[in-house]
Amino acid sequence: GRTDTGHANAVHPDLVYGIRLAPGVTILLDSAHRAPDGHEVAALRSAAAPLLTALATLGLAGPFGDARGAHHTHDNQAGDQRPAEGMTS
Repeated sequence: GRTDTGHANAVHPDLVYGIRLAPGVTILLDSAHRAPDGHEVAALRSAAAPLLTALATLGLAGPFGDARGAHHTHDNQAGDQRPAEGMTS
């Protein structure tokens, strides 16, 4: 028989990871091989500051106040890492 290796790193097409950048703004990672860790989530939120500013300026979301500190939550260190199952594009 065939032995599959790397089950832990297998990409599941119906599994996506969501990262809340600010209230009302979440990005989804369709092809991520793993959930981002706390440092990666913080880096993504920091990089998203111009996007959050543009969304607030256009009236599409926000206002957020200081975009860099827009995500004040009680989530664990990496944010909400519960996968959004069954979501497909």
